[in-house]
Amino acid sequence: MNTQYLSESSLLEYIYQSQLRLIVCDHLGAIELMTPVAAQMLMPLTRNGRLDNLFEVLKPWLPELAGYIAHSSNDVVCDGLQFEVPWQTAPRVMSLNLHRLGEDKFLTTIADVTESTRHMENVLALHVENLRNSQAQIKAQALLYSNFYDFSPVGFISIDRDGVILKINLVGAKMLAQERGLLAGKHFDTLLLPTDRDNFLSHLRTHFAKDQKFSCEIRLANGETQGRNLLIEGTLSLDGSECNAVMQDITDQRAMQDILARSEERFRIAMEASSDGLWDWNISNNTCYCSPGYFRLLSYASDAFIVPSLQWKKIIYPQDAVESRSQLMAFLRNPGTSLEIKCRMKAGDGSWKWILCKGKVVVRDADGRALRAVGSIIDITQQRKSELALARAQDLEFETANRIQQTLLLAPPSRQHAGLWMSSFNQASRGIDGDFFDLFRVGKNTVDVIVGDVMGKGVPAALIGAATKLQFSRSLADILLARVGIDDLPEPMEIVSAVNSAMTQHLQSLEAFVTLVYLRIDFKANRLTWVGCGHEETLIVDRFGNKRLLSNQHPPVGLSINGQYAQNDCPLNPGDAVFLCSDGAPDALMGNGQRLGRERINLEAVKKMSQHATPSMALHALRQELSLHQLNMTDDLTMVMLMRCDTRREVTRLELNVSLSSLRQLRNFMTENCTRLIQKKADLLTVAAVEVVTNVIRHASGLVLGAPIEIMAEQSAKGLVLDFKYLGERFEPPSDSPETDFTHFPESGFGLKIIRLASDRMEYSYHEGVNALRLYANYD
Repeated sequence: MNTQYLSESSLLEYIYQSQLRLIVCDHLGAIELMTPVAAQMLMPLTRNGRLDNLFEVLKPWLPELAGYIAHSSNDVVCDGLQFEVPWQTAPRVMSLNLHRLGEDKFLTTIADVTESTRHMENVLALHVENLRNSQAQIKAQALLYSNFYDFSPVGFISIDRDGVILKINLVGAKMLAQERGLLAGKHFDTLLLPTDRDNFLSHLRTHFAKDQKFSCEIRLANGETQGRNLLIEGTLSLDGSECNAVMQDITDQRAMQDILARSEERFRIAMEASSDGLWDWNISNNTCYCSPGYFRLLSYASDAFIVPSLQWKKIIYPQDAVESRSQLMAFLRNPGTSLEIKCRMKAGDGSWKWILCKGKVVVRDADGRALRAVGSIIDITQQRKSELALARAQDLEFETANRIQQTLLLAPPSRQHAGLWMSSFNQASRGIDGDFFDLFRVGKNTVDVIVGDVMGKGVPAALIGAATKLQFSRSLADILLARVGIDDLPEPMEIVSAVNSAMTQHLQSLEAFVTLVYLRIDFKANRLTWVGCGHEETLIVDRFGNKRLLSNQHPPVGLSINGQYAQNDCPLNPGDAVFLCSDGAPDALMGNGQRLGRERINLEAVKKMSQHATPSMALHALRQELSLHQLNMTDDLTMVMLMRCDTRREVTRLELNVSLSSLRQLRNFMTENCTRLIQKKADLLTVAAVEVVTNVIRHASGLVLGAPIEIMAEQSAKGLVLDFKYLGERFEPPSDSPETDFTHFPESGFGLKIIRLASDRMEYSYHEGVNALRLYANYD
């Protein structure tokens, strides 16, 4: 026999026979179990006598019951939910409890709580009435004692409807400058100036007649208090027989108000006459006062802005909005900073005006948050137009001066000199610079090199640099004319001395000087002679990797008109390299804020000069290495790399800018160097050279900005050897010749095929960041 079944049956029988009003239903309200007493209570509430759904029975009074179950995941869905239902004689108050038994079972108990609810309401009403009576008594007592507290900081007075003083505290008597005992029974209006008596009595009569708050401002007439201002404010007593009032001496306050009113009037007149606009921004509630001049400046009516503090977002020029908001937020966040924003705003007539907005935070809370800021706006449209016109004029001046500098005065010297290869790089700090260099032959076996740097920047420095360079040519010509019939060349120290004598007076009048180094390379004697005048020391690296710095013998040109100039010399053999630079390189600041320094430059220069056999690749590889330090260049920069080459080799060299406009120069170079090849082969090799350079310009990756493509053409016993070199990411040529696809532009594989067909042999290589292609073309 199942004992559990017997236990459940017994429990059910007990529930049915008990007086518990229990109902078990599912989540839709369908009743599955209900005690008789529960059915007896709910039956009068049914409309059709059916008790099969709890929610439908209670829907007129609890329409939200089904929603409680649907939206509640708690075990207790509702507890003590009361509702009122109609009954036979009078409405009854019911209380409902609903608990979750399982996933889809709910237990409901319902009880009639009418009597207990009514009892509680009666008890509460009694308590409320008692509380009100107590409060009234306390209020009456508090008012009685507080009104006549003698030592209050204000005066208290009680007056009847005729203005007779009934009571007054000590402070009130002192305000009236009267003995307290003498004031009782006296008419208050007799203490006032005659002009104020009728006004006082009129206010008093109105107060008693209409039970309105009494408030009147009067002036005293007695003795030492004559003319002092008092403010009297009061209310009727509970029985309406007297006015209990407070007196305050507002004489000083009225004086300050008069002063403030006069000041505000002067301020208003000044603002109306001012062309500037003032604003006062209450940041805490985002309201803003704008002066009449503010609206006049922007050509708006004074009521055009509903909320002036927000209106600027609508009238500010879109391109200025982000930066202006950023400056405004920084101004509000950072204590001690001032606001200064230049932006464009749309005027009422539709035009755009340049506005200078200045401001300052005048109130911050304890946490530093801005609460109030004041400031002004000024129309700077004409000033801005003048600034832009000046900037355009300066740009034109720089452009013109730069064009003169680069084309007429400081054009880079020829890079083609037998026995010497040269590469250079120049970067001006202000578009044009005072750095200059020149390279020229003064004899059959000698080349002179000048590298100089003028103190200063921009146009003045550039013009002095140009003048210095021209002075070297003039002084050299004057010396040669004076030495007619003498075979020996003038020495470098003689030339520098002549330039110093000619220019010092002019340089001193301009408060300028010139640092320079003058080199002479003698190919026959394999010697280098130098004169250093305060310039960055010249670095020499021989073919074995040994280095030497050429120290200065003299101060800069222009410091002294007199002085004996000296020179020194040292060996310079084929394979040796020379590096010169202006002070813009060692003075550059690295990303960590430290100075780059000449020692670091020299270490890298020696490394690059040893790694690369041509000056262009060595120089720009050095630039690439130095750029890794994230340099900030604050001065003009000139770098020159010279390499002695073997004059027994028939080599021609060309540097090409990485631009398609350089292809004409390349074709002329090929024409000059392909004269020993048969015409057909020469033409095909020229096409191949153009294709190589074009591929570099269009497709090479990681090119160094400003670095050229270097081309070497060497006439050997068997044929012409062409070398193409450039700095960039490694190029991996295809191992097999790809098929040409003429259906696409550019034709895939066509260029590589031409390059292979034009040469008898080709070699690719990559070394220390330099891609190299060598083409061999035999003469036969």
